[in-house]
Amino acid sequence: MPRAAAKYDRKKTPGQLNAVGSELQGMVTTLANQLNQLNSELKADEEGITSYQNIITVHKLRREELVKRTKAAEATFEEDALGSVMDSYDDVRPPAAAAAAAAPLGFGR
Repeated sequence: MPRAAAKYDRKKTPGQLNAVGSELQGMVTTLANQLNQLNSELKADEEGITSYQNIITVHKLRREELVKRTKAAEATFEEDALGSVMDSYDDVRPPAAAAAAAAPLGFGR
């Protein structure tokens, strides 16, 4: 049996259309605002990542510099290198201090 056609009320339909249209407009506006907010957050995150990467680069350069300085200091203060430096200061020390430095600790006095 064919369905009966829905009754069409010319007075009610425009109001319903306006209500649905207003709801849709509100939803679209809300979604557009949420999209703009997400885009702003993404941009801020990308800037934060760039800033973080810059900081990491600075720290890596500083680490490389410190490694180079440490290796240079280790090379300078090897046992053989210090011997010649210490020998040059033997002339500067008074004889008693030189004897005390040459004697084992706690003995020789």
